[in-house]
Amino acid sequence: FLRDVAMKAAQSLPWLLLCSLLSISLASLEAPSLEARIAQLQLENDQLRAQLGRVLSETVDANPYAAAYTGDNSLKVSTGLEAEGKTEKSPEGLAERIEEQEGTHGVEEEEEFTAVDVGCSFMLLGALLFAMVLFYLVNYPDDDIRKYSWQIISTTISIFAAVLIFTGVEELVEALIIEPCLGAFPSGAEEAIRVLLGFFIFLLWFYIMQFVTAFFSNHLLHHLKKDDDVIDEEMRDIWVIAEGLRADNGYPIDRRYLTGKPVGSKAVASKEGREVFIVKKENLSVEGSERRTKCWSMLFAHMAGFAFISAGGDLQHSPAFLENFWMLLLSVVICIVFLLALFGITDYFRPEPKEYEEAEAAAELYEEEVEEAEDDCFCLAVSFLFVQAIKFGLTGVMPGKLGIMPEDSIPFSAVMWLYGIGLLCIVVTFFAVRFTGRAANLVVGTFADSFAWCALFATRWLLEHMPFLKEAKVSPSSIEGRVFMSVVLSLCALVVIIVLDRIEDSQADKHDDASNQVHRTVKNVITGLSILIGFTWEHSFDGGVEAIASITEEPLTIQVTGAVVISIVVIPAWRKFILAKLLELEKEQKERKKAKAIFNGEAALLKDDFYAQE
Repeated sequence: FLRDVAMKAAQSLPWLLLCSLLSISLASLEAPSLEARIAQLQLENDQLRAQLGRVLSETVDANPYAAAYTGDNSLKVSTGLEAEGKTEKSPEGLAERIEEQEGTHGVEEEEEFTAVDVGCSFMLLGALLFAMVLFYLVNYPDDDIRKYSWQIISTTISIFAAVLIFTGVEELVEALIIEPCLGAFPSGAEEAIRVLLGFFIFLLWFYIMQFVTAFFSNHLLHHLKKDDDVIDEEMRDIWVIAEGLRADNGYPIDRRYLTGKPVGSKAVASKEGREVFIVKKENLSVEGSERRTKCWSMLFAHMAGFAFISAGGDLQHSPAFLENFWMLLLSVVICIVFLLALFGITDYFRPEPKEYEEAEAAAELYEEEVEEAEDDCFCLAVSFLFVQAIKFGLTGVMPGKLGIMPEDSIPFSAVMWLYGIGLLCIVVTFFAVRFTGRAANLVVGTFADSFAWCALFATRWLLEHMPFLKEAKVSPSSIEGRVFMSVVLSLCALVVIIVLDRIEDSQADKHDDASNQVHRTVKNVITGLSILIGFTWEHSFDGGVEAIASITEEPLTIQVTGAVVISIVVIPAWRKFILAKLLELEKEQKERKKAKAIFNGEAALLKDDFYAQE
């Protein structure tokens, strides 16, 4: 009973923290303005002066000779006060005298907090609560919620790093190549060259993605290997440290450091004069290769997707496609045909693996990861361009390449329509999961990502229509507004994810087509929500980098330098800890489902044998 109560309390505590975080965010909107704060402090200062005047008046009454030490200035002030009907001994006269001589005598003032101080305070408390909420989510009792939490964190960091790197490279190309050659606003033939150059840059990112995936999966190594070459396989079966409190947990250790005879796959070794617990890992190099391949294929898939968004945006902003909504949809169709043709050409010229076990395993890993990377690139780019066309059809104004639109061009009805279109994308996803194959996966992924884009931009438009946010200077055009929108969308997405997980769990014991359809729908919707949360926070982080760069004389240099430094710090930590934890949870979940399926199958066979014997 106590265990159940503790688990219920652990499940409810994250919601209490989430509600506290939301209340802090809402309270920041009601913070008094700077003028109101100054007026309040002025009133308190006047009351303090009046009280001080009364005390000084009583002192002068008690000691008349104190007036002799006031000097000539006192006589002049007293004469002026008496002309107005006030005496130096009266409280009003003393208060005015103190106020006139404030600059000379340096009366101490109370500490005043600026709007920046208030904003930093809310950010500090909010960051603390948000970090604690993440700890509760990644240790949630439900296995799926833990996996989804790590997936959201991984997606957010991957998108942030990819956007940061791609934006820095794009800004350099714009400043060093495109603007000097074609100008800031090309037209005519120069505009067509600009569009073609954008697609060429995308091809560079796309084939870099192909190369790094082949390299880290060892597919390229086995393809270049000659028949008489020997590939080092010393990392296949190796002992690794298995102590969770050590910083080198999971690191390999040489066999000669073993202090006793191994017991199965477990043993004890001596390192730096201390005994550590170690276990034997099989195919450790394969696990490391999978993690590195997943990391770099995902990162470059997102960068290739952003490159195609930029190229497709140039195509949509050309005069030929800005005529009406249907021409913009035609540009989306052209982009889809281009990507599908590119995938077909790449697959056709992809080399066949050599006929030995290691080469076939590396080729299988490469095929799996590169296909997933291509699908991510396709769904990310096509869904964004599709929503861009939708926004133009609703407002009559073409958004910028990043999706930003003027506030006065967005009617409130367009907000509701965009939310409705997002829900319609979910309905399409639900029916599309009935089909199998890569084409069906592309359709499902594209509409799931379209739902995420619709929810993101509709929420931004909705917040821009709230006048009290503009008065509090936390509209989505400001950094505070971006953080507030990220918190709101994250909370809403987490609620939806937990509800969808409960629906999926209710179908866990069923193994029919309907339950499989529900499982695939929930998986794709949660993937879309992960991208939604990732892009909202990326929008905030990117704005922070731009704000810091704007206060310097060389914003481009600072932005590129910041991108390099942040990437050096963030990407290794993401790959070693966050992505590794996500892959571990996915592997455990697959093994658990496989064991459960085998158990259910054996139980069914035993049941059939029992009835047959009866």
